[in-house]
Amino acid sequence: MTNFNVTLDRANKSPLQEQLITALKNHISGRIFTDNLRMPSSRALAKDLGVSRIVTLTAYEQLLAEGYLVSRMGDGTYINQDIIPYDSELPSASTEYSGPDWFSPPPSGGDDNSYDVEFAIGRPSAGKFDVTAWKRSWRQALSLPFHNEPPPAEGIPELRTAIAELVARNRGIRCAADEIIITSGAVDIITLIARITAPFKPISCLENPGFPAAHNIFRRYGHDIQPIGIDQDGLILSDLPKTTNRAKLLFCTPSHQFPLGFRLSLSRRLALMDWARRHDAIILEDDYDSEFRYDVAPLPSLKTQDVSGHVIYFSSLSKSLSPAIRLGYMIAPKMIRDAAAIEIQRNHMQPSWLLQQAMAHFIHTGELDKHIRRMRRHYASLNQAMHAGLSKLSNEVCIHGLDSGLHCFLALPAEMNRQHLEENFIQNRLLINTLKHCYLAPSPWHGYALGYGHLSIEEIRAGLETFTSQFKTD
Repeated sequence: MTNFNVTLDRANKSPLQEQLITALKNHISGRIFTDNLRMPSSRALAKDLGVSRIVTLTAYEQLLAEGYLVSRMGDGTYINQDIIPYDSELPSASTEYSGPDWFSPPPSGGDDNSYDVEFAIGRPSAGKFDVTAWKRSWRQALSLPFHNEPPPAEGIPELRTAIAELVARNRGIRCAADEIIITSGAVDIITLIARITAPFKPISCLENPGFPAAHNIFRRYGHDIQPIGIDQDGLILSDLPKTTNRAKLLFCTPSHQFPLGFRLSLSRRLALMDWARRHDAIILEDDYDSEFRYDVAPLPSLKTQDVSGHVIYFSSLSKSLSPAIRLGYMIAPKMIRDAAAIEIQRNHMQPSWLLQQAMAHFIHTGELDKHIRRMRRHYASLNQAMHAGLSKLSNEVCIHGLDSGLHCFLALPAEMNRQHLEENFIQNRLLINTLKHCYLAPSPWHGYALGYGHLSIEEIRAGLETFTSQFKTD
């Protein structure tokens, strides 16, 4: 008889040799055999456990291969004395070790509060998405022959063609499929432009207040940033640099400015295009929230007025469909496209081939157009609820941006006690967006941005009832 205390459960679905291997590893690691390092023969152990010798032979072979056991010629099998003992009193490394001592993560920028209503920006509605049509597009993509090569850096031809047709229908932009680059979203496009232009040390003009991710990306790549102020007609063009012999680019959101919600006026659009031509500057047009308008005539994109080719137009399907669908596209001049394609290829930044195929089918079959029409009706009803709920605010709060897009901006007097308001919002479990992360420089704009695309009418009513009540005075 051996002195092994091993129990094998024949009712267990795990094979007996696997159970034995696990048990012996635990015994060895726990140094249970410190008085006698020699293992019994496989035949003796099999007899003791009442199993076939093949079970013990298999276990010994596995433990020899893994280094738990060592074989001595003519002397049998021994436990490897170099095995580090397992101390059952010590906590598991996987739960205790959070990283090296020299590393510390940056602050998350979030909070730990739980909210009843979240007026978050950039979140579309999920309830109206046609899942059946989306699954059809994926089945079509999966029916294609297996693809074992990375997608082209520019994007697959089918999707680039579909996008060219889409922007011609919806935004009046005439372009060839070859002028389009497919990416994993808007932030990828901003990153690409920042990286490929960084060696030329341009003056990079950014809206103030504006999109925080763009601010962070251009800073990261060492651009010389110049804030451009915003008023109710959009970009303040007098803030644009007039320096000659210096590269320049401008990032802007002319359709529904982020976060103030203003639309760039037609006269300023024409003047901006003239500035770009005279300074040979790149305009990076983020066509943010352009699909959704309420009782206002659509303004053309800058790209449709771009006779000289200085506008790089881009958009993302995250707002139209879902942020879970990471696809974006840009229309750019040839030198920019070539540089972007090299960067995408070098860093393996292509969106998956299957996702591109599915989206190409979704657009070609008209499902994306149907989805946008359906969402326009839905968002119009939410917009009406926002108008009704915000009508209770006093005249000292000015409402901007409710004529289009999926968020609005509430401008407050500079002297209003915003800290007290924001403490009350948290106490009442309301998530409200301040502008503190959107500023590059001092700005006359103070207030809150309220996103509502992802909310129900009931949530909007309840949230705005609580929100507006914080402004009432005795």
